[in-house]
Amino acid sequence: MTQIGFVKTAIGALIFKGYAQLVYGLSFRIALGDDEANLYRFRYKIYCDEGYINSDSYPDQKFSDKYDPASISVIAVKANEIVGAGRATHYSQGGLPTFEYFNIMLPDNINRDRIVEMGRFMVHPKYRGKARLVAIGMSLQLKKYVRGNPDIEWLVAFMSDKVQQAFAALIPFQTLAENPLAEIHIQARGLLPGYWEKGNIHPVIAKASELL
Repeated sequence: MTQIGFVKTAIGALIFKGYAQLVYGLSFRIALGDDEANLYRFRYKIYCDEGYINSDSYPDQKFSDKYDPASISVIAVKANEIVGAGRATHYSQGGLPTFEYFNIMLPDNINRDRIVEMGRFMVHPKYRGKARLVAIGMSLQLKKYVRGNPDIEWLVAFMSDKVQQAFAALIPFQTLAENPLAEIHIQARGLLPGYWEKGNIHPVIAKASELL
């Protein structure tokens, strides 16, 4: 059994969390109301440092969007400081970020109401040497949430080829077919102008049961 295969087991997940806490002081949890302000400030700092957003557009130094009310977020914490974050966003009247940024050819057999998007994954630069460890910990928290909701059948996301390959063991995303971008997609991308310059980014999909 591979290391990821072991972590997929109940005892493996328990040992992994204990190891992350004991050796690295890391804990993982679903963000609660008290975490919200710190989470949005963490996102703002990471995205500003990466050049993805214009700081002038966020005078309160918090980064959130219209999808947060339909989302649950997971955080990685060390010494009461958020060092990693990600979220799972339910399909709603507002759609999903992936559908906003890409002109997707979604297969006919997929019910949009049963889709959740995995996104806003980020790790503090100080801990990017342990990015895989942090990603596994946050994925375990999201797995618990996803598996506890039988209405979630599909997961979508958008990512570069490099990221898709690096985390294939956590979830084997498959690339979605696309139509050419329409003007609405181009305008939406203008909200994260620096992000689209980082490489070949595309929409992906996987069955929820395949998460970790």
